[in-house]
Amino acid sequence: MGVASNRAVNLWSRSSSEIDWCEDNYQYSQYVAEYYNTFSNILFLILPPIMIYLSRPFSRFITPDINIVWLLLTVVGLGSGYFHATLSYSGQLIDELAILWVVAAVVMIASPKNLMNNRILNGSRLRLKIIMTIVTIVSSGLMFAAPVLNAFLLLSLCIPALAFFVNKVQSATSWRVVRLIFLSTFWWLLAITCWVNDRVFCKIWTELGVPYPQLHALWHLLVSVCSYAFIIVAAYYMALEERPELHPRIAYWPIDTFEFGIVYVEFVNDPITVMDKDD
Repeated sequence: MGVASNRAVNLWSRSSSEIDWCEDNYQYSQYVAEYYNTFSNILFLILPPIMIYLSRPFSRFITPDINIVWLLLTVVGLGSGYFHATLSYSGQLIDELAILWVVAAVVMIASPKNLMNNRILNGSRLRLKIIMTIVTIVSSGLMFAAPVLNAFLLLSLCIPALAFFVNKVQSATSWRVVRLIFLSTFWWLLAITCWVNDRVFCKIWTELGVPYPQLHALWHLLVSVCSYAFIIVAAYYMALEERPELHPRIAYWPIDTFEFGIVYVEFVNDPITVMDKDD
């Protein structure tokens, strides 16, 4: 077998990734390397179909591109599940590339107009999409060069995102939006704490001799909730900028008064809903 063929085999081989998380391998199944880390991606698979349903008004009045983000989140869940089940190099890359493309998609779709008013973009979202697509393709190629550093580089992308939300909190007029941003940020910081403890301090946890608290699995659960909540905040501000006459608001499903339900963007002045009521 040639060198190229060996590389292809190694790419898909179990345990071919240089990353191995703190959870003990193959404890519960001979087919699943990290049991809890694999199945804790479940929210990435459950939430997107629900969000596609709840985002129908947003797709109709603002942009259907929001559904691309929800589908990419599904890819994140599938990629992460495959990676932790096999600990393969290919699984690691699928997981990390999916995250990169989710971030890029949100930037392309929901960037505020004032950030596009420059010489390069000239207020054109189409131009932003073209540039971001090229940058993301190039970045995807570079991720093959140093895969061990990819996770840290992806986490660094959160810094400008957090700066965006801090700026929005200062000008927010809705307490529901403010609470959502603060709560999501709190869960996000807690998620990062879990990730760092699992990735960097695994040896310390092992030496303490205490039952391992499955921190990376907890990271998956927390970051799945935070990711979709932050996407909703970005979508809310985009709707507020694009169609203020529709009076977009943060709503919760299935009970709007229960703020631990599934959050989405609702339009108070939804023309279709108003017409249905008039009929």
